[in-house]
Amino acid sequence: MVSNKSKQISRNIKSRVEVGTVMTYKLPTDSYTLVLALIDSSDNYGVSSSKKFYVYNPSVEYVDTFKTRGANIVVGMFGVMSDEELDDFFAKSKYIAKDSEINTYDDLTTESAKREFLTKFWKARDEDPSNDENRYLMNYIRRIEESNQNFDALGKEGWKSDRGRVYIIYGPPSEINRYPNESETRPYERWTYYDIENGVEFIFGDITGFSNYRLIHSTKRGEMNDPNWQRRIRVQ
Repeated sequence: MVSNKSKQISRNIKSRVEVGTVMTYKLPTDSYTLVLALIDSSDNYGVSSSKKFYVYNPSVEYVDTFKTRGANIVVGMFGVMSDEELDDFFAKSKYIAKDSEINTYDDLTTESAKREFLTKFWKARDEDPSNDENRYLMNYIRRIEESNQNFDALGKEGWKSDRGRVYIIYGPPSEINRYPNESETRPYERWTYYDIENGVEFIFGDITGFSNYRLIHSTKRGEMNDPNWQRRIRVQ
């Protein structure tokens, strides 16, 4: 798919700022390249810059006879990422990574090796390889975005917070009870998941008073467990 847009600019203006948009909501799932070119027609001289990007849009049907498969979605997404973007995405993936996988990635030094690793990493977690999309990966990305929208505090992105981590790994809780104005305790939240291990809870407390909720107790196996968690949020 190729789309072009051009605009004439007067030579009488020495400097200017141009702002434009690309309507990606109409594009089917695929990798794309955005090319910006500035051409001086009188001197037959021009400069250009390009940037690859990836669009995931299952609501738009692919119009070619080639049908995008789940594996290609993963390959396409990581294929357009820079070295910094690959590192950032794996940092967000560490919540579900094994120690051996983290050590392996830390030893990688080239973009191609990192792309190959991330492709295999997420293909291995695809719950339905026969499907056209890796829903596990797409849900993971969606939870990262929702965590950034809802759980940021003290200048820290939401995905890096304790609530963000739990939300990304386990998904939306079955029930959330918030206690922001208790007289004898600092603000805290109780998250309940009824469909995990016959029901588990996560307790997050605003220990510092700056809406930076930290995990102080959970009944989930492998998570922080402190039966006396109330003492940590008790107002002195």
